[in-house]
Amino acid sequence: MKSRNLPESALDSLNQPIKNLNDFLSQTSHDPSTIIKQIQGNQRKILKFLEKNLGLTTKNHYQNMWMPLGMSAFGLPFGVVFGIALDNMAFLGLGLPIGMALGIAMGSGLDQKAAKEGKQLRFEPK
Repeated sequence: MKSRNLPESALDSLNQPIKNLNDFLSQTSHDPSTIIKQIQGNQRKILKFLEKNLGLTTKNHYQNMWMPLGMSAFGLPFGVVFGIALDNMAFLGLGLPIGMALGIAMGSGLDQKAAKEGKQLRFEPK
């Protein structure tokens, strides 16, 4: 984030979840699972703010978003078509990998576009 010229208001909004996390950690000792949940929650807040307000995304953001959409929006209808055409609904599952491939392709294209425009962060959340 240091390499980007962000407005002061954005920096204040980004620092608030970090401040909240530091306050949480300084209160008392916590078990590791609670700390991990707090870190992940604050990370989600920061990434959502970056995407919504500044248009910045992480690596593979669109690919991870479009893969399940492709499976449900394209894969299931293709599977139903295959099942009806072949008169065997066991082929319903055949559409899922097709939809997954379409979703990954669409998401990868959007990720490449974001990288080209300089709107992609250099990390991928785990």
